[in-house]
Amino acid sequence: MRAALDDGLGKAKGLLFGPWSETRAFTVAVGTAAEGATDLPTAFALHPNYPNPFNPSTTIRYDVPETSTVRLTVFDGLGRSVEVLGAWRLAPGTYSATWDPRAVPSGVYFVRMEAGAFVASRRVLLVR
Repeated sequence: MRAALDDGLGKAKGLLFGPWSETRAFTVAVGTAAEGATDLPTAFALHPNYPNPFNPSTTIRYDVPETSTVRLTVFDGLGRSVEVLGAWRLAPGTYSATWDPRAVPSGVYFVRMEAGAFVASRRVLLVR
């Protein structure tokens, strides 16, 4: 709805508004998630770490679709365990762990996730 401007300053019928002002009406619909959709993962997954290559630390994300004991271990290129990032009993969800190596040299390492019968590994590169 537009009121006639009488002096060019936007004064009309006691209201102050600009020459481009209009009254607009709109409707906002509030939606809900689709039936059956959830934010919980449907399969175990070990995602690529970020950043990669990294210095001084990297973040490792992983998905757990069912309550499980999850173990994250870092190995060097010769298969020797360098550090256990954790062993937890976790409910379904998406999680992350941070590896902040202090006493290991630059090089290629492997992060291994074990959860029940699921096992996955990812290569990570530490550059000092």
